[in-house]
Amino acid sequence: MIERERIEAIKRDVDLAALVKAKGVKLRKNGKSYFGLCPFHGDKNPSFSVNPTKNLWQCFGCGAGGDVIRFIELFDQVDFKEAVSRLSDNGFKSSKRSAKKKQPARQTGLPAKLLKLLKRVIDFYHTAFCEDPRARQYMNQRGIADNTLFTDFKIGFANGTLLNALPGEGDIYDQLKQIGVLSEKGHEHFYGYVTFPLYDFDGNPAGIYGRRLDEMLTGSVPDHLYLPGPRHGLFNRQAAKSHKEIILTESIIDSLTLINAGIKNTIACYGTNGFIEDHRRLFKQNGVEAVTICFDADAAGKEASESVSARLQAEGLRTHVVNLPEGRDINDFFLLTADACDRFKELSKVPQQAQLACAHSDADPAVKKENKALQVTSTDYGFVMAVDGRRYEVRGLLKNDSKLKATVKGIVQEKSKRRLHVDTVDFYSARSRTYLIKGLCDL
Repeated sequence: MIERERIEAIKRDVDLAALVKAKGVKLRKNGKSYFGLCPFHGDKNPSFSVNPTKNLWQCFGCGAGGDVIRFIELFDQVDFKEAVSRLSDNGFKSSKRSAKKKQPARQTGLPAKLLKLLKRVIDFYHTAFCEDPRARQYMNQRGIADNTLFTDFKIGFANGTLLNALPGEGDIYDQLKQIGVLSEKGHEHFYGYVTFPLYDFDGNPAGIYGRRLDEMLTGSVPDHLYLPGPRHGLFNRQAAKSHKEIILTESIIDSLTLINAGIKNTIACYGTNGFIEDHRRLFKQNGVEAVTICFDADAAGKEASESVSARLQAEGLRTHVVNLPEGRDINDFFLLTADACDRFKELSKVPQQAQLACAHSDADPAVKKENKALQVTSTDYGFVMAVDGRRYEVRGLLKNDSKLKATVKGIVQEKSKRRLHVDTVDFYSARSRTYLIKGLCDL
C-alpha cells in the first residue's frame, strides 16, 4: 500500500502546469488559471483548465478532471500505483508550493446570497418536475417509479419556465449567470434536462447534475450536464453516515436504480472520471470501511473501476469491483434481468461468496435462460415487466366496452446493442394481438 503522506506530497508539490506543458499541452494564462486544448478528447476550443493555486485541472468539454496523479493516469494510460511512481522525484517540484504550510481541506461554497438563490432554483425545478409529466415519464421508463424518491432527492425538470418566472430586469440575472444557471447570453443552462441537486457536507446545495431528455433536445447536445466549473457536491451523502460499506456507482441514475430497489447504501460518481475529492473526504470523515465499485461493463468503466479501487485502497479502504454482464450498466441490469435485486446482491458479494453462489451454473446468472420468473412494477401509466432478459413497458390508452388499447414496448439488450419493438395494440382484437406477438418474437 502506498503511504498516504507520499500521495499528499505529490498532489501538493508537483507543479501541475509545468507537468502538463511538458506533456505537450500548450497553455495560455487567463486570469488566475491556464487554458489549453484538452488532450483527452477532440477539443477544438480550449476547454482544458489548470488552476495553479489548487493544483487541479478540469476539462469543461468532456468532464474529466482531477489532480496531478489523475492526469498521469489518463495521459500515460497507467494505473494509480504506476502514476504515483512516475511522479516521484520527477523534477516538476515547485519550491514555492512545497514551502507552503499544509492547510486543512475545506469545502468550496457559494456566498450566502447565491446559495439561497441556488436553493430557490432547485425548488423551482422540483415544482416543474411535479407539474410537467415528461420528466416523470422518463424516470418511469428507467424503472424508477417510487414517488418518495422524487421528493426526497428534489429531482427537478428544466422545462423552460424558469425565465418566464423571473422579473423583467434586476440583479437576479447577473447572479444566476454567476452561479451558472444562466449562460452569458441569458439562456437556461439546463433547459431540456432532468435535474438532480448535489449537496455539500453541511447539506447546502453545491451543484446540479442534469440528464438530457431526448424528446426535447436533439443534435450534438451532451447527455450529461453540470454547472460550469469544478465538480462539487455529493448525491445521497447520507448513506456514508449510516453504512460502513458503500456501493459506488458511475452515475446518479444507477444509484437511484439501486435505491428504488431498496439498496440504500449507494453513492454516485459523475462518470468514469467523476470520483472527486468530496467522495474521498466523505468516506474518511464517516469511517467508511469498504467500497463496492460498480461501473458500466465497458472498457472505460473497467479502467475507471481499477483506478478508483487503487485510490481507495491507498486510503486504507477495502474494495471489491462488481463485474456486470458485458455492455450493461446498473440501470440496464435492473430493467432487463428477472429477480434483478437478488442477482445484483449475488454479484456484489466478495469473490469467494460469489463463486460459491455461482458454482452450479455455467451460464451468466444475470441472463440465465432457465429462470422464467416475472418482475412486475406498477407505474403511473401502466406497468413494466422484466422476464428472461427482456423488458416490456405497457402504457394504457383507452378502455371501454369495445376496445382495450395500449402501447407496448419490447426491449432486448445484448451487450452494447439495444433492440426495440413498439406497437399500439387493441387487446380485444385477435388480429391486433397477433401482430404484436409476431413483432415481439422477431426481436
